[in-house]
Amino acid sequence: MVSSLKEPGRYTDGRGLMLVIARDGSRKWVLRVQVLGRRRDLGLGSVQDVSLADARENAEALRKLVKVGRDPVAEKRAARIVDIVPTFREATLAVHAENVARSVFRRGRASLRPKNAEISAASRRLRAAWS
Repeated sequence: MVSSLKEPGRYTDGRGLMLVIARDGSRKWVLRVQVLGRRRDLGLGSVQDVSLADARENAEALRKLVKVGRDPVAEKRAARIVDIVPTFREATLAVHAENVARSVFRRGRASLRPKNAEISAASRRLRAAWS
């Protein structure tokens, strides 16, 4: 049935699951849910990669997350940020290593010891965000 649909548009399967066919002919599964009062369209994958049964199964799992108040989009974004943004300690060590390589510090590693003492255990785990 899914393969017979060719016309661009949105074709609903029920409970927010849709097959979206773009003008260029690409076809993907999308789940529309409401999270914390905001409408979210969650991509489940292309029709080539995800069967209708798998799309229904994934949609049900995402609906359960939303029902308990979790936001899959925000969680995915937060996980991506955690992978990218270094901790304060990691950032400090990276800058120090770069400066040692450029011979900014004469004593190398010894010059980091006083700074290491200033970085508390809690702040070592904080994410360093700067622009």
